[in-house]
Amino acid sequence: MKRKNAIILLGAFSILCFTSLSLATAHDYITYGDIQASFNASFNGGKAITLQGENELVATHLPAVLGGLDGRIIPWEPNQVLRYEDAKGIWSSYLISELDLNFWASYFGFTYDKLNEGCKYFMSWFHASYYLNGEELDITTTPLKRGQFYEVIPWGDEILWWFSEGILYKPCELDSGTYNLETIFYIDIPGIGPFIYDYSYIYFDII
Repeated sequence: MKRKNAIILLGAFSILCFTSLSLATAHDYITYGDIQASFNASFNGGKAITLQGENELVATHLPAVLGGLDGRIIPWEPNQVLRYEDAKGIWSSYLISELDLNFWASYFGFTYDKLNEGCKYFMSWFHASYYLNGEELDITTTPLKRGQFYEVIPWGDEILWWFSEGILYKPCELDSGTYNLETIFYIDIPGIGPFIYDYSYIYFDII
């Protein structure tokens, strides 16, 4: 993805695939609550506590703030292998930093003020369509949320606002087998209309 796209759609996309499924025990299954927490709270204030805990304290990390939670099906990550008994989720996260928001406000001519209305307006331009084995998915979108932690990120400053969109599945809801996932990302610019700015087509397996 080019840098401009990376600025606009800045997902935290990573996954840990199970390689020793035969060794799994009941307590390590991914619950629907785990997936819901990650989908709804990936970039909330708990992230700062986790980062501090990783660096300074012996801490128990909550599923809501674990990066790369197992069970997440990532639109750009092919050949993922997931466990049938786990809950799963297909989603993307959209992030914007203050530095980049100021740039895009100037570029598109909208106002970025201290009430953040300009940011909310800008973030409303983005959405995606997801197709699993050719069938369009009925996705859920989280409310737009203020980034509540400070972390150096590749483009220079902290997350300002973020939201996630996608679909969550309960344990055993998706059958074992091979799936294809098509994801189309749109930006709908007022006065210009929608156009595709990114596209992904992957396969993954559930065993």
